[in-house]
Formats: sequence, C-alpha cells, structure tokens
Amino acid sequence: MLCGRDAALQDDSKRLARQRTKQAERGRGLVDQVTEVRSYYEANTPAFERYSQSGSGLAIRRAVWGPSVNTRLEAFQYVDSLIAEEAESLRSKFGDPLRVCDFGCGVGTSLLFLASRMPIDGTGVTISPLQARTSNDRFRQSGFGERLRCIEGDFLSAAPNIGAAHVVLSIEAFVHSSEPEAFFERPHSVLHRADYSSSVTMSCLSARSKVFLAANSGC
Repeated sequence: MLCGRDAALQDDSKRLARQRTKQAERGRGLVDQVTEVRSYYEANTPAFERYSQSGSGLAIRRAVWGPSVNTRLEAFQYVDSLIAEEAESLRSKFGDPLRVCDFGCGVGTSLLFLASRMPIDGTGVTISPLQARTSNDRFRQSGFGERLRCIEGDFLSAAPNIGAAHVVLSIEAFVHSSEPEAFFERPHSVLHRADYSSSVTMSCLSARSKVFLAANSGC
C-alpha cells in the first residue's frame, strides 16, 4: 500500500497515462473534443457546485484577485464586474434591455450577475445538459425566468438558435475550443445578425481567466 508522496506520484502517473490515451484516441478520431468536454462537465458539475469556494456566488471558475478586490466573493465576481461596466456603457446607445449571449455559460452565474444590475435579455449556451437544466432552474428561482434562458448546444456550431446580441461574453471557455478561429469568429456572426455596424470592440479583460468580450460599438 502506497502513501504520501509515492501515492501522489502514482496518481500523477495514472492521470498522465489517461491523458495520453485520450490524446491518442482523439488523434485516431475515436473521441471528439465536444463529447469529451460534455462528459467532463456532466460528471463534475455537481462537485464544482458543492465544493466551490465562491460561496453565495456559485461560480465554477477561478477567482481573479484584480485591483480593489478585497474578498473571495469579489474575486469570483471580478470578471463579471468588468463585463457589467462594458455593458452599462452600451445602454444609452441601444436601450433596454440589452441582448446578451454567454458562450460556455456554465450554471448561468454571469447572466444572473448582469441581470441583477441592469435590464438584459440573456441567453446562455452550454454543451452540458445538466448545466442547462441547472441554469434554467436558477433563473426561475431568482425571478429572472422571463429574461434569461439557457440552451444546450455547441456555441461554435451554427445550430443553437441564439439570435442577435449586443454583447457576447465567454469566460474560461476558450481552453475547451478545438478551433480557435471559430471561437473568435462566432461572436461576430451573432453581432452581425443584429443589423448593427460591423465595428466591434474586443477586450481581453483577463488573460488568466480567458475572457473574451465582444460588444457592438458601431452606428
């Protein structure tokens, strides 16, 4: 029986072996990345929620200790706060409610954060059926069921009926994308259907959290 450092090294070796197997299978076309990501979140979302360090924030992502952040909850909400500032600046241009899309929305935390601060019509997209159900339950329980919705699907695909948007955000989802170009092109296609100018402002708000915010700033 192994214990301590030896057990940890054995666990690391097993994990690396599993990763190499998955990479080899993916290379042979036996496992596609979408299926792998979906399975990962179906299996782990309950644990993420149960053991999240964000407390009442219910975020299943990393904390970002940006300027003026003093508490763990503020750290988990830091990126959402930056997005809220960008969105707020668009209200005078486009009016209320702003139409917001969250690609890779998890359990809907960012949309709930924005909806609690300004009138939005929000749509989240997640590859996980469990996360979609959880998000919609949270929206209804928070009183935003008529303003927020979550749909199951691959946001890199044209399949999800997302509609037009003023703001598109995606937090810590880039790392799951097998097509980086598509990841950045997809927000443009959603904004383009809004019939606004093609001028788009893109801000990488936090390299650590892999944030991409696309906000229409034309017309």
